[in-house]
Amino acid sequence: MNADNGIRHPPSAIRFTDLLGKEFAWGGRGPDVYDCYGLVIETRKRAGLPMPDDYASSSDKSEINTAIHDGSRAHNFVQLPGPRPFCLVTFRIHPRFSTHIGMVLADCRRFIHIQRRMRAGVERLDSQVWKNRITGFWEIGENL
Repeated sequence: MNADNGIRHPPSAIRFTDLLGKEFAWGGRGPDVYDCYGLVIETRKRAGLPMPDDYASSSDKSEINTAIHDGSRAHNFVQLPGPRPFCLVTFRIHPRFSTHIGMVLADCRRFIHIQRRMRAGVERLDSQVWKNRITGFWEIGENL
């Protein structure tokens, strides 16, 4: 990581093309299958940014929502005003709950993620599918 005026910056690019097309599995932590949290752990590790692996994967939407919000408190997740390279992005898939997470890419316009019935891929944050589902952009306090 590079330091500039006290702000930590991850490298400008990371390798993740080998993750594209990987299959989804609840609790997946790689190398062949991932869930959304597992994929974020792997991509952030490659960016040199720590990510706690204490989230217990579940198919229960309210439990996932609680884990995301409890994790934000327990791990000093700081909500950002907008996307930053390699920050976390959370989404509301279910109308009442934030149940999905991805990692913003260096261009701050795309993110990498995986979800059930879908393989790992890259999509635009401003796409019709995702732009109204974003519930926040996050960084872990010690990475700011």
